[in-house]
Amino acid sequence: QNDKSDMCEAAKKFTAASKEAHQRGVRVMAEYLDETYFYMVNPTGDVVLRMFEELGMPIMHPGGLCTNKTTCTQTSFWEKLPSEQYFIDCDPADPSSSCVGKTLYPVD
Repeated sequence: QNDKSDMCEAAKKFTAASKEAHQRGVRVMAEYLDETYFYMVNPTGDVVLRMFEELGMPIMHPGGLCTNKTTCTQTSFWEKLPSEQYFIDCDPADPSSSCVGKTLYPVD
């Protein structure tokens, strides 16, 4: 019984923190990054991410923003795109900190 009440209390705290994040305009997206690609996760395809979203976490869903369908692929779970297309207006040869503030998805 303690485990159940502890879980309920943790869910209430998470929901309150998520509400506060929404009010501050925080946006998150689940991603996996390597040196050449960004893989964005659709939260409806992952049980943990879905639980976070149902508890109020402001999770952005990927899909549809990358217009080059040759280099960007999308499944029901992943959207995959080359890293140089994630950072808009960056020179692929020099992705310095001066241009990384403008991304394909406006997440924090």
